[in-house]
Amino acid sequence: NLPTAVTVSLASLPPETSSMYQYAADHADHFAAIPCYCGCDRSLGHRNLKDCFITPDGRWDAHASACGVCRAEATTAKGLFDAGTRAADVRRQIIDRYGPPPAMRQGAQP
Repeated sequence: NLPTAVTVSLASLPPETSSMYQYAADHADHFAAIPCYCGCDRSLGHRNLKDCFITPDGRWDAHASACGVCRAEATTAKGLFDAGTRAADVRRQIIDRYGPPPAMRQGAQP
């Protein structure tokens, strides 16, 4: 069994972190196509980078606020999107940078 998501209020976060949460919400479809590499797929059941920021029921997931890997990936993705990079190319560049998505690694369990 996976733990229940811990949520957070954006007002309690530093401005740069809360703005990244808002960016993730504004680009939820794109973040849903980006794998996360921090291990949250196994520990929290996250399927993608969007899940690190937003719970399935639409609340703010506290996970990304304390995870440097998630925030680094989101910052990289934001920079690429803001530069006009297409969503598929952002996904590819993240994978090129961090390696195969966790679900594709040898021996990974879904």
